[in-house]
Amino acid sequence: MKAEMKINETIIVIFIVTLLIIIGFVFYTKWHSITIEKEKFNYEKGRFELLIGKIPQMAELQCSSYGQERNCLDTSKMIAFKEVSQDYFSVFGYSNISVVEIYPLANGKECSKSNHSDCGMYSLYYKKKTSLKSTLVISSPVSLYYPDIDEYKIGKLVIEWYT
Repeated sequence: MKAEMKINETIIVIFIVTLLIIIGFVFYTKWHSITIEKEKFNYEKGRFELLIGKIPQMAELQCSSYGQERNCLDTSKMIAFKEVSQDYFSVFGYSNISVVEIYPLANGKECSKSNHSDCGMYSLYYKKKTSLKSTLVISSPVSLYYPDIDEYKIGKLVIEWYT
């Protein structure tokens, strides 16, 4: 009888210890997955913040004259870039990248819904998530070159990141 009680006590203790180990393991994996998600978010946010310096340096958008690169965005290249921009998902991810002319204003032209480039608004890339948690926005001034009129203007590069 006494030996039977000791065996039952041992089984209960082993069961409780096993249960505690399983509960500890579940909490540890949950905590670890949350930590990994935070690290992933911080990495993606860092990549997003680097885009503000990377986009003006892209050969697809940058001005050049006789093979010499200049520190500006070519508006004719921006219009052409819109046609192939969806191929850049691995670089831009879920974001909205646009350039807005801010000075001098676009000659008082009427802006049509179909062609914003008439009024100094260029949408370079747009890909939005279906389930949107939050949006981060950064912007930077850029120099815009209009090759058809050989003129420089001031614009603002705006990048919205969807998470």
